[in-house]
Amino acid sequence: MLSRDRPGILVIRSPADAAVSWSVFTGCSIEHSLLYYIDFHAVLRPLRSELMVASFDEVTTNFPKIASRINARWSIGVPSVVPDEFLLGRVSERVEQLCKELCPTDSGMIDEMRVSRPSSARKTKAEHIRAKLQDRSTSRMLAAANQIYTEFIAAGS
Repeated sequence: MLSRDRPGILVIRSPADAAVSWSVFTGCSIEHSLLYYIDFHAVLRPLRSELMVASFDEVTTNFPKIASRINARWSIGVPSVVPDEFLLGRVSERVEQLCKELCPTDSGMIDEMRVSRPSSARKTKAEHIRAKLQDRSTSRMLAAANQIYTEFIAAGS
């Protein structure tokens, strides 16, 4: 357990997906996003054994399995909720509400580049940024980030 005797869960996303998403969200370069990914996870490396590591894909597609892993590790009784249409609708409403509060726009509309949910409006921008991952300088950073990702995923299983 980490400080205050609380469990620590690290949701980790593949470096390419995380960096592209962060670049779309912040408007920063893909190089900056990859360096941020590497720095962020480097700080957490010494804590790997104290963290339960879960992949972004697993968390977003199979939360009952995550709840089971949490309960097996820390016995804290996290409910194993199976999402239904009602629950997913409530979560979507809350995500949009938080976006309006934390990323307000002059129009009062949702900023599709910053809302934390899938958005077709980001697709073209994300594809353009993802293409930059093939550049020589970026591919080296991506390889370093992939190594970190592999280490964390191995530690979490």
